[in-house]
Amino acid sequence: MIYKSMSNDSYGEVVIKKSRFVYCGLKIKSKLDAINKIDYYKKKYYDAKHIVFGYVLLNYKKFTENGEPFGTSGSQILNVLEEKKLFYNIIIVARYFGGIMGTGNLSRAYKQTAENCVNRSKILTYEFYKEIIFWIDYKKTYDFIKLFEKIFFIREKEYFDNIIRVNVFANINFDLRNLSLNKKIFTKIIEKKNLILGFNDLINKKFIAITGEIYCSKIFK
Repeated sequence: MIYKSMSNDSYGEVVIKKSRFVYCGLKIKSKLDAINKIDYYKKKYYDAKHIVFGYVLLNYKKFTENGEPFGTSGSQILNVLEEKKLFYNIIIVARYFGGIMGTGNLSRAYKQTAENCVNRSKILTYEFYKEIIFWIDYKKTYDFIKLFEKIFFIREKEYFDNIIRVNVFANINFDLRNLSLNKKIFTKIIEKKNLILGFNDLINKKFIAITGEIYCSKIFK
């Protein structure tokens, strides 16, 4: 899956109908990351009349109106992110009240603010990848690297006393079970989501490959 995202943080403000709209567009990695950024800017703009936001992750999106008429603020921000097909971004807007605007003007004001935020940022295109963690016998390192350099992007290697951990990026649709492996190199393969094991567990149970969370890698500028 290919998607776009604002690659750098974007800050600014616009004045519409005597109200100030202070905005920030930020990169986020998760719901928790979004929550932390929202909390930070709520404290920073504590004196604003309204603080609203909209954000989009891979399979999750959220917005808030925070006292503004429904459909006029956070939902407008979210609409801009979705229209631009942007993922892993949040736009937060603090409104300093300058007078009654009416729902139509208010909707246009928040939409314009969000568009200004996006336009001031550099947009990059990304592709989703799945990270796979391989644990291999130290003696089989050469065979492993030779085989997997052909089909994966090797992200990281870490050497221990008798085994090596190698993290690779694979296509999001890659199925580990379809991979033909030399049984002399790999003794066991498992596939589980968000699996956390200690180092001793990995050695004792001889786990070889674990698919982890989804990561992303830049492919176009």
